Amino acid sequence: MKTAQARILVLEDDSDLRDLLSNYYTPRGYALTCYEDPTVPLRELEALSARELPYDLVLTDLKMPNMDGIAFIERM
Repeated sequence: MKTAQARILVLEDDSDLRDLLSNYYTPRGYALTCYEDPTVPLRELEALSARELPYDLVLTDLKMPNMDGIAFIERM
């Protein structure tokens, strides 16, 4: 029996760190969705929660230009 892939949301404004996380998690069977702008995943999370398809894990940067990681988690 095959188990479902865990879904990970990565919110990071540094493209090198996004690549590093993707290179680490993807070969291990995780499905990553990466964003650098926090407003985009907030809209996506609203749509996903309506269909009951949440992420299994959220990795967020603490310091970002438009919204910090804590504000993102609070709005999420």
